[in-house]
Amino acid sequence: MARKAKDDTEQVVAILPILALALRGGSTVVASLDQTLERATGGVAETLGDVVASIELGLPLAKAVAAALTKAPSPALEELLNKLLISSSFGSALADQLDSLGETLASQVAVARLSRANASETRMLLPLVFLILPVTVIFALYPSLQILNLQLEGI
Repeated sequence: MARKAKDDTEQVVAILPILALALRGGSTVVASLDQTLERATGGVAETLGDVVASIELGLPLAKAVAAALTKAPSPALEELLNKLLISSSFGSALADQLDSLGETLASQVAVARLSRANASETRMLLPLVFLILPVTVIFALYPSLQILNLQLEGI
């Protein structure tokens, strides 16, 4: 996953619970998007802001979402826009779909963070193995070698 796609996925994960909560509160899709975008920043918020602006200028929700879908930069944003498009076309329950999408994307973000942490852990072992451990062994052996050397000189 590219860095931009990771950022977009994390932004979508942050936006989804707020959007689902607004929808469960009885707001329309457009009002929920507008309320959510008041608190959101980033590329995902800009794309969704373009959708809201298009709707406010008179474009139907389905057409505004379809237009944004053609320029969706990440799979997570594309999936969110697909959910919006499907719910507006078929009248399905959007809040439940957003919750399941949020859980899926949150698990993907957690797996990505865990793999990055695992790679960092491996990189942190290199100085330990090649620098700290040999120096510790030298400090532990040096006094004993000095004592042996003095005893051998005495013989």
